[in-house]
Amino acid sequence: MLSLALVTGVGVTATPVQAADSEDFTLGITAAELGVDPEVMRQAVPEMQEEIDEAGSLSASFRQAMIDNPASASGYDDSYWVDFDGTLELTDDGAGMEIVVPGSEIQATTGWWEKFGALVAGGLAGLGFRIVCIAGLTVSGAGVAVIPLVCTPAGGAVAGFMTALITHALPPSDLGSPASIRDMIIGAFVGMALGYLWERYFVGFAKEYLPPAFRKLGIWLGEKVPWLASRFGSAFGGAASDTSDAMIELEDLLSEEIRHWSVEDSQIGAIASYIHPGADPAAWDRLIGARSDKVGVLVANVLNGPDSKRNSTWAGVIDRGRASGKKVLGYVPTGYLGLTGTTTRLGSDDMDDWIAQIEQDVDTWYRLYGDSIGGIFFDEGYNVCGVDNDYANYYEELNRYAKTRHPGAMTVLNPGTVVPQCYEDTADVLMTYESDYAAYYGNNANSALNYKELDWTPQNSSKIWHIIYGVPASEVTRVAATAKDRGAGYLQITDDVLPNPYDTLPSGDYWAAHQNAVSGGSPVVAPVAPFSDTQGPPMQPATNLTVSKVDYTSVSLAWQKSSTQIARYFVRLNGETVASLPGNFHTTTIGGLDPGGNTYTLDVVAQNYYGAVSATSNSVTATTLSLPGGKTIINPKVTHSGGSVTYSADFLAPYSFHRLFVSPSGSGVTCWWITTPGDPFCGHWVIENSTLLSYAGTQVGEWSWSPIAYTPPTVNGYTYSWTVNAADIAGSSDYVSFQGEGYSALTNIYTAK
Repeated sequence: MLSLALVTGVGVTATPVQAADSEDFTLGITAAELGVDPEVMRQAVPEMQEEIDEAGSLSASFRQAMIDNPASASGYDDSYWVDFDGTLELTDDGAGMEIVVPGSEIQATTGWWEKFGALVAGGLAGLGFRIVCIAGLTVSGAGVAVIPLVCTPAGGAVAGFMTALITHALPPSDLGSPASIRDMIIGAFVGMALGYLWERYFVGFAKEYLPPAFRKLGIWLGEKVPWLASRFGSAFGGAASDTSDAMIELEDLLSEEIRHWSVEDSQIGAIASYIHPGADPAAWDRLIGARSDKVGVLVANVLNGPDSKRNSTWAGVIDRGRASGKKVLGYVPTGYLGLTGTTTRLGSDDMDDWIAQIEQDVDTWYRLYGDSIGGIFFDEGYNVCGVDNDYANYYEELNRYAKTRHPGAMTVLNPGTVVPQCYEDTADVLMTYESDYAAYYGNNANSALNYKELDWTPQNSSKIWHIIYGVPASEVTRVAATAKDRGAGYLQITDDVLPNPYDTLPSGDYWAAHQNAVSGGSPVVAPVAPFSDTQGPPMQPATNLTVSKVDYTSVSLAWQKSSTQIARYFVRLNGETVASLPGNFHTTTIGGLDPGGNTYTLDVVAQNYYGAVSATSNSVTATTLSLPGGKTIINPKVTHSGGSVTYSADFLAPYSFHRLFVSPSGSGVTCWWITTPGDPFCGHWVIENSTLLSYAGTQVGEWSWSPIAYTPPTVNGYTYSWTVNAADIAGSSDYVSFQGEGYSALTNIYTAK
């Protein structure tokens, strides 16, 4: 839409001439050609149609786009605009859009095409200058992060200046007139401003989606506008397509060269910043205030992921981090895809359920925090290829999902240790070391934790991230140099230690030393792999979609797989894609639903390896169960047996944190106080998920605990049971509070006092 608006309204300033040919002109654009999820197309087309309806016609919407466009608004004269009829519709399969303009309505002028030619020539001149600028500054040793922010605005200025110069040089020439000088100056400044905005905010999206659109436009101009041959020569169509291809190839070549240049001397601070901004806002001030070429990536983690509602405190630092030029990544646990027995929030270790939960978390980060999220940090990554590289392919599918649904997203996969080469394309960045200082130099008492080299060579260091904790202040510079020698383009060094080395930020001097130790650079974000231009063989849709289980907040589905080769299945909830499952799966569980009798409609759409989508499967409906008494936690119990105590309760909704607070039998001990309907509850012990801790705070409201024992729960259906050694909680009472937090409303339920 944007590219069509730009071409349609470059600046018609002469009386139009009716085109000789009356053939209707049709432009079809599919989701596969743009490399996007068909759901993106299904969302975009209605928005475009709404703009057209508001403007009154397709032509009027183009005209308004030109008036509002800062690149053309300064000198744009729309008094000679020619209105025309036309339509923009979603294709029948929902995977593309089609623009149709009746041939009788198409009008053009020689002056229009001359101005378009000037725009292309000026753009090529600016692109050439940008390439020369980047090459020159790179050789000079300028910082990699700064080069594009200098050269792209400069190239834009050249493009704007040359476009105006060529336009005014066309007959009848008025070069040297006040109008020509004005337009050249305005063109240079507008080009410079747009170049900066492009590189600063839009380059990730634009490089991914505009090149295919421009290629499509070039082919359309050559093949669908037959009267161009008689007016401008039979070679026009080929020239238009070739020019488009050349511009794309130049940009791709330049991007690749920047990638190679950047890895020569680039090392960026990348921080797993799991510090709650409400508890330590000063730490976030220092993170955000750091130079973005020195600290370019931050990871936000609200509650082992995004939670299900927006947190205003987190939103503040995420927005500020993005505004400061950093990539703020949302934390998403992948649970090793369930291969180690780790379960989803709904208690499943099935791989298809893990994939669905991961993708739901990806979308939730963007739904809650918008474009301030710069990508996804996939934690708990597996590091085995699997049969036919299946496990690596599943992570590659998650990578595609994030980048397709959220253009420009940076992705990180964290196995925390070495991975085989099958994982190279599973994310932009791989975390291949996450351990302590001693292990980094082979001195950990547990040799299994010591640093290991990859047995393959990444294409560049922008692929590797190392985190080293427990580093003495005197060793920061040495560790950074070692990391660079080992090919780590992203680096976090901290003096914090286990059990949580990410809950504090090092002191001012240490933090300054960390920044000084890295050379700086810019995060490298790869586009999603495009689909082939071929549509592939006809597809059969998924059939026999059924509901296999309905719960309080979830529904489980099963379907008959298509008999044709399928890359993935899109699961849709009330018409919106909520999961993308690799083509060898045919079951999944969709969570995050509202309990209490809410009814949902679900269906499945298949996509092949060429990007084409099938017809929709049959639809099914599911109604969630109602919570007993509206409570998400029920049946709290305490059971004594010999020298142990067992605590159990039923958690009917998913939670990120399952906690059990135990009160003391006497007084005079420190407590974490919880407000109850009666007296405040004193929690001196807590079991948080799998760890028993005792309260260590010294003032009211201080969340500080000391670990006592590893106490994983036994989970049977909804029932969570923790058994502890009675000696570890000597002096405790049976007055306890079961608490759930994250992904469902914060809830406490108490036993009798």
